[in-house]
Amino acid sequence: MLFIAIQNIYFVPSDKGLLTAVDPKSGETAWQYKISNGMINPPLVLKDRVVVSTMDGKIVMLTY
Repeated sequence: MLFIAIQNIYFVPSDKGLLTAVDPKSGETAWQYKISNGMINPPLVLKDRVVVSTMDGKIVMLTY
């Protein structure tokens, strides 16, 4: 499993098009966002945003 961590949040992409933000201390899901039905590439995590691309060509920027 590949995940990217910043500000005590782990971002976990899936092969089903779902990006999940996880609290590493509790292990609970903070939020999820369905981007596509295809695989998500490793996200680019910025200060307060996440840029995500998918294998089917979608690109989104999420603010958290």
